[in-house]
Amino acid sequence: MVVAPRTVLIMLWRSAGVTLPDAGLHEGAYRDASAGLRQHIADADLAASQRRARMTEALWMLLPSELSSRIRRLSEIALPDDASFEVLTRVADQRLELVDALDEALALAPTLASGVTDARDGTPSPPAQDDTWGPAGTEDAIIPLRGQAQRIVASLDASAGVVTRGARITARMTVEAVPVLWVVELGAAINVNRGLETGVTFLRARHLVEVNVPAELPRMRVRPQGIADSVLKLLSLAHELALGDESFDSVCFVEGDAAFAMQLLPEDVRSRLVSRVKCGDFRLALDGGVAALSWTRSGFSLIASEDVTASVLVVAALRQAAANVKLLRDS
Repeated sequence: MVVAPRTVLIMLWRSAGVTLPDAGLHEGAYRDASAGLRQHIADADLAASQRRARMTEALWMLLPSELSSRIRRLSEIALPDDASFEVLTRVADQRLELVDALDEALALAPTLASGVTDARDGTPSPPAQDDTWGPAGTEDAIIPLRGQAQRIVASLDASAGVVTRGARITARMTVEAVPVLWVVELGAAINVNRGLETGVTFLRARHLVEVNVPAELPRMRVRPQGIADSVLKLLSLAHELALGDESFDSVCFVEGDAAFAMQLLPEDVRSRLVSRVKCGDFRLALDGGVAALSWTRSGFSLIASEDVTASVLVVAALRQAAANVKLLRDS
């Protein structure tokens, strides 16, 4: 039903306690009606402010572009001090449109939240393996490394085991109620003499620890601060997110969306990342529904329990943080 402008005004005036004359508008009624409209605008501004206070930056980022543009356009409409009665009427109507648009955004929050808090069950699939056999001698060379891996996995999840395929070790475990995948790719094989036989030794191991996270979360990267980072930041060639935690910001470099970074990197995740930095270089990437922490070890010590344990604890905490991302602040 379309309501005539005069009917709308009469409804506004009556709600403001204005007594309408039987015919026409005398000067006093006009002034009272203007005051009533200004009060309605003030009430709508307060209602809009209360709704905005509940909306996180993450929700603003996820809103449909048409809705966010409409809210922005309506929010930019100013009320002149010397506004005429006609301008007051128009602004009052626009303020009500703004409150309705904000209510629409709040109503969308539960649906949008499911996309950034619900992750797939289980662990991610391991990456494709180019060589499922490895060089000659791989089966014997991998035995002691598999034993190391099994001991580390057992310390984290007594019911988990490891499997080998060619020059790859794979383990699936559950840590802090989070399913975690660990893959070790062995490489840089060399032939060595072992008495009368020639065997193979691996000199490099690429490690990957992964968990599933909600697919609609924005990309994020975390790595240890490098010597060159300070120079790049001075030259504005690197854009780091500072989270306001000096013990973390001084050792970790974060790239991503500020609207989500603080929620994805709460205190427990940050403290575990600081501990992981002490073990050596790594790369943490959140992208496409997977959080993956990777690193490489070279030489004759290819698997270290401190590396694996610290990495698993990071991604487990990150998965839990992702499940608790909030789009609305508590009212």
